[in-house]
Amino acid sequence: MKSQSQGPTMNYEHDQTGKFGNLHHMVTTTQNGAKIGELAAQDTGPGVATIRSNQIYDEANRGKGYGKAQLMHLLTNAIDSDVKTVNSDISTTGAAQNVWNSLEKRFRMLSRRKNTQTDDRNGQSISKR
Repeated sequence: MKSQSQGPTMNYEHDQTGKFGNLHHMVTTTQNGAKIGELAAQDTGPGVATIRSNQIYDEANRGKGYGKAQLMHLLTNAIDSDVKTVNSDISTTGAAQNVWNSLEKRFRMLSRRKNTQTDDRNGQSISKR
């Protein structure tokens, strides 16, 4: 008999002690006991966190909404702690921009800043309504 695959679970940790280096917010996604993705964010100002990484490792797990779910998990938990604004880093990919765009209905502010790198990706900010 085949074991059924369980849906992913997410865990949020907020740490100021250096457990994650210079990162302060971590969302880890696991499925069937294996880590399949993570989101890491850094406190970059009073009430401001900046996402430094949001990854789903295996290509087979991408496109299923897990990256967006990680972002939502961060927003729900970090904003409850004291974060009022969440910024993306300057290297937001096209796929990630779609996720950020889809959150406009739930969050008050979505701003983009011009990238100083050689591509045309944008950084964005979201504040909870």
